[in-house]
Amino acid sequence: MVMGKFISFSLIAFFATLVVACSQEKSSCEKQDIYAVKEIGGVPRLVINDTPVRPRMLYVSPTYFLLGSPNGRTMYNYNWCNTFIETAPFQKSYPNAKLSLRVPTLDSECKIAKLEVLEIDTQKCVYSLNVKGDKNVEVRTKNTSIEFSKDAENVDFLAIRTAKPQQVIVHFKNLKLDKNKAYRINLKIRAKKTADYFVSFLDNTNDFLAPHTRSFVGLQTKVAKDANVDLITFPIQASDFFAEGDMLPNYNNLKGALDEIIGANPDAKILVRIRFYPPQWWMQKYKEDRMMTDKGQYNDFASPSSERFRSDCKKVLNRIIDFCEANYGKNIMGYHPGGGGSSEWYYGNAWGPRWFGYGPVERNAWRKWVKAKYKTDDALKTAWKDVAVPLDKVEVPTPARRALSQYILTPDTMRDVADFNLFLQDEMWGIIDLLSSEIKRKVPNKICAFFYGYVCDYAGSTRKGPSTTGHYNLWKLLQSKNIDILSGPTTYDERDLGYGSTIMTVGETIMRNGKIWFSEDDIRTHRTPASQQLVTRIGNEIQTLDDAKKVLARDMAQQIIRNFGCWWMDLAGLGWYDDPKLWQVMQDFDKIEKDTIANPVPYAPDVAVVGDERSMVFVGIDGTAHQTSKIFSQFRFDLNRLATPFGHYLLNDVLFGKPINPKLYVFATDYALDKKQRLAMREKSKNTSAIFVWIPAYIDADNMKFSAQATLEATGFEVEKISDDISATVITTANGKKAGLPEKFGFPQKVKPLLSPKLKQGDIVYANYENGKPAVVLRGKHLFCGVAQIPLSLYTHMYKVAGVHIYSEQELCVYANGAYISVTCVDNNTTPHDIKLNIPSNKEVFDAISGEKIGIAPNIVLKMKRGDIKMLRLGKGNAELKN
Repeated sequence: MVMGKFISFSLIAFFATLVVACSQEKSSCEKQDIYAVKEIGGVPRLVINDTPVRPRMLYVSPTYFLLGSPNGRTMYNYNWCNTFIETAPFQKSYPNAKLSLRVPTLDSECKIAKLEVLEIDTQKCVYSLNVKGDKNVEVRTKNTSIEFSKDAENVDFLAIRTAKPQQVIVHFKNLKLDKNKAYRINLKIRAKKTADYFVSFLDNTNDFLAPHTRSFVGLQTKVAKDANVDLITFPIQASDFFAEGDMLPNYNNLKGALDEIIGANPDAKILVRIRFYPPQWWMQKYKEDRMMTDKGQYNDFASPSSERFRSDCKKVLNRIIDFCEANYGKNIMGYHPGGGGSSEWYYGNAWGPRWFGYGPVERNAWRKWVKAKYKTDDALKTAWKDVAVPLDKVEVPTPARRALSQYILTPDTMRDVADFNLFLQDEMWGIIDLLSSEIKRKVPNKICAFFYGYVCDYAGSTRKGPSTTGHYNLWKLLQSKNIDILSGPTTYDERDLGYGSTIMTVGETIMRNGKIWFSEDDIRTHRTPASQQLVTRIGNEIQTLDDAKKVLARDMAQQIIRNFGCWWMDLAGLGWYDDPKLWQVMQDFDKIEKDTIANPVPYAPDVAVVGDERSMVFVGIDGTAHQTSKIFSQFRFDLNRLATPFGHYLLNDVLFGKPINPKLYVFATDYALDKKQRLAMREKSKNTSAIFVWIPAYIDADNMKFSAQATLEATGFEVEKISDDISATVITTANGKKAGLPEKFGFPQKVKPLLSPKLKQGDIVYANYENGKPAVVLRGKHLFCGVAQIPLSLYTHMYKVAGVHIYSEQELCVYANGAYISVTCVDNNTTPHDIKLNIPSNKEVFDAISGEKIGIAPNIVLKMKRGDIKMLRLGKGNAELKN
């Protein structure tokens, strides 16, 4: 900064402080809204000045944080990609413009089956490529040729070929572009090898015209406002505020984003999302504070264990809060710190091939953690068996040692690895606790939100084991009074049209402990160019407004029933939600949600799927979690097809939290329990149906050893360990076939350990291991399943054993609570067909959105096809439940 040559930094700081102080004095005179999360009728609600409000938001992405390019796309080698590019209105006319296709490095060939330019407002076609021969196509680079041809599926296309890998430029000439007109380019394109490309309008001198990077922040904020959504969230880079020495924070980006939001909606209530990533100068200067791999390489993330990083994050947070409150306080509803991978507080190298945790700050934090737990060298030696290393010399377990944990850690010989996994959870919690405490200290009447707790999604998803994410300290986090909202994206698997959709975490446990879960609906709408931030295979992406509305309506219906919040997320910053017709969904559900807010009903379904966090730190590596703990992820997709509501819970919540009374427990990943937990599990499930999966309570967490006695205490099943070297495949018996089970299920891998229940009189064996030992056994209403896989038919059978109400024999995703029922058709029939519902009621049934009467329960018939969603209302809604 030039000013720095003439005036001291301290003087600048003095004036800056004076300005902020004056602003704060002015701001303090203005009445500030009070934001909080309060439990009303057993349901946590977002309240403003003690009045509950709809927890619906919009996420906007300012131009300083664009994940998408206005003119960049990707063509793929496995399918035709239908995509589009849009411009802002032109400031002048161009009678002789051209469209330029540039491929920075094309290797061999790309094909274009459609290229057209349309006026956005009128849909008038300005140019359409003649794929049988077009004289307006001009090659601009050497060693490039074009040919009009036809593929094996009889699709006409323009082929662009190169003799060697090189940049390729092709122009499409003679376009007339008019002043004040905005244009859309539609493309159908593919390549022999996946390649990026760029499309641009040029004038007759080949100067760039469009599309320019532009902000959709104000545009979408206004669209949301018109749909009565005033809650807005957006990201700011913490790197703007890292400053030391003569450096000053950069407030321009933060100010610009806030000004644009408030300019579009003066009543906006803004949740400021802060991305805690240090700037490059910091990462270079303080290398030892970065995460380090086992090979001594620093990666791109600051270590959560670094005291310097934590201290600097705290300073940054204070600067941002001070600026926001002094200048925009009446519009700020709260703060949402993000960090780690994807700003979601998982370790940044969790999915990579390298082990992490080997930097100096991590080693020092690890030694501090071990010392706090074991206190003395003798206690450490006893716990870790023959390890004779003193507390202050303990090293992080080597990759080779951590890699010994195939399927499950052996607790008595690998306690050091289990401890390190627990340490990773505590370190991630440490920085979250620091930032949340600071927010509530500074602004106790504002909201504090965090991404965290993806205990379902990460259950079987990492090569180095689920615990390397750092997301398995949720129960501890839920005890904090400083955090109001937890959030995460809707689960990427099965989020598209025709699937049930679900969340990444134990939503019911979060809500039962006074927090609100907010689903981040970063749904790729019809406004999302194909291949941009791709989560869906090309060809299956949402392409129409109607389909986008169905997906968002499905998610909102489930969110309202489970009392969740959400924000619609324009992740790439290119206007994914810039369509007023899309926001009709938000308005459609307004009356429904106001009823559920005024007349709250906690979501308490018949089926409770339960997982234990501590057990997850024992789960193995190299993808073996797919055979041990993935069930805690997979159950969501399976149960979404069985026409019965279900919920997600942590074990400690079920055992020691508010009373819960489901008809069926599924204890999915509850492997490492202490005696208190074991006795509570036995008591809770004694008179209720239950499924015990794989090795329930087999790790005695008090004595850190495998124990058949521990399993007996928790489940009532006496078990023996299978000593034969067999796979985890089970073969169905005659009784199993009678119950509808497939001939075999499980895993071809030799999963270790495997347990076999010892039979008692009256037991029904549904499946045996390959060696003939019992594997799946029903005893009364309790099922022991020796493999971590449950077929859909076994779930259905246990529903009937437990007396769980099944809404339909057809494939449906059903959520229900109070007077409302969400029904999504998830079968493969794309033609409208009869959907037969059996609703446990005798009330009149209405379409909750249109108000149309459908019939009288229990027997209702709907006309639906794959992907259709219906929100039903019984009688007059929740208000009638009070009478």
